[in-house]
Amino acid sequence: MRIAVIGAGIVGVTTAYELAADGHEVVVLERHSSVAAEASFANAGVMAPGLVGPWAASGMRMSLLRGLLGGGGPLRARLSLDPAQWRWLQRWWGACDAAVDRHHHAYSVQENSGRESRTNTRSICQNAPSCGRCML
Repeated sequence: MRIAVIGAGIVGVTTAYELAADGHEVVVLERHSSVAAEASFANAGVMAPGLVGPWAASGMRMSLLRGLLGGGGPLRARLSLDPAQWRWLQRWWGACDAAVDRHHHAYSVQENSGRESRTNTRSICQNAPSCGRCML
């Protein structure tokens, strides 16, 4: 299949890589002359799939409220009268429970533990041209 990916940031390049690895003919369209020129530019971080936290963690309710009240919380919400938004918020609010949080954490650590992500990352680094920037 011929596929066009729009944007050569980290998500676009990774998506194009995975599609090409699956045998698709991929072209990446980018308005700048290089990759990672906007949101992905100079972004630093640690690839730690085992340290991913769920959005519906037990402390996120207060973070949302702080964000809504202008207190600089990590979450922002643009509330509307859309019933679908309110249903989603109600389900999300219910999932921000300590017991649910413990269940999700136990599952992610015991069952998944980022194995697939680590395997994919190793494969990418082993198959990519050596540039000295891919470290595990």
